[in-house]
Amino acid sequence: MSVFKGIEPMVVDEEQAARILGISRRMVFEFRTKGELQHVKFGRLIRYRVSDIQAFLERKLIGNDTPANGRRG
Repeated sequence: MSVFKGIEPMVVDEEQAARILGISRRMVFEFRTKGELQHVKFGRLIRYRVSDIQAFLERKLIGNDTPANGRRG
């Protein structure tokens, strides 16, 4: 996905974000509109920082000690 050899992008578009996450563009849009996935705007262009995508994944991570439904015990 690198534009320049050895340099990784700091931001990606919606299609690239969807591919990184393995979800549809529609789901990326929904996460964005719910405020779950941060984004940046350059005029009318919407981009996602790779670091925000990684943070989003960390928040969605379900650990072995936390039940999937979010309730404990």
